[in-house]
Amino acid sequence: MSSLDETGNPCNDCGVASRTPGQMQQTQGERVIRELIMSERYRQSPYNQGNASSARIREIEMSDELLDSVSRSSTYLGYYFQHSVPRFNNPTGVFDNDQYQYKVYVKCDNAALITAMDNMFLSLSAWAGANFNPVPFSTTGIDA
Repeated sequence: MSSLDETGNPCNDCGVASRTPGQMQQTQGERVIRELIMSERYRQSPYNQGNASSARIREIEMSDELLDSVSRSSTYLGYYFQHSVPRFNNPTGVFDNDQYQYKVYVKCDNAALITAMDNMFLSLSAWAGANFNPVPFSTTGIDA
């Protein structure tokens, strides 16, 4: 692989190229806002932006609360819960599952809420295991 100059010809003395990885963490506030807006679009509740009247429409639809609930400068801990709903009747006659993933974000500096969420997910995992449907839950390897 060689570098090309602005005319598209191979370049032998174009300088030094380097790569720098991105700096935004997976659960930085900006990323959380983007995922929440995408989630709203999947629900067919689009986040209005780009129009001259966007601010007024967001106020009417109360979607400004979405932006106000997440701090762009904070780091969040993400909890993911995947739920499958079996479908027996569908047009192809093939058994399949509808899967939904719920995402819950908690600010990393809110230790009490993190403890409460960990306890809730541990209880849910224990209950599911006692009812012959084991659901793994681990506090290691969590995005932070």
